[in-house]
Amino acid sequence: MIKPAVNFLPNAVACYNFVEVEGDVTTRKTIVLVPIKVTFDQGEVIVAWSCSLASFCKDPVCLYSTIKHRHEKNWEEEPHYG
Repeated sequence: MIKPAVNFLPNAVACYNFVEVEGDVTTRKTIVLVPIKVTFDQGEVIVAWSCSLASFCKDPVCLYSTIKHRHEKNWEEEPHYG
């Protein structure tokens, strides 16, 4: 099967829901959304994206915020990268 050639590039956008302290007000930040994984499933292209500030954002409902995933998995520690 020939897979299509598609270029996915990082995208700098404004995020109006960034939360620095859990339970605090949201602020506007510039973030970069980057493609981290591209897969093909039954002819469909599936792209997984990541946010450049995901590990710093405390918004519990944001799709990209790592705190959302810590709450869902009851993680006690901050994630370690690198």
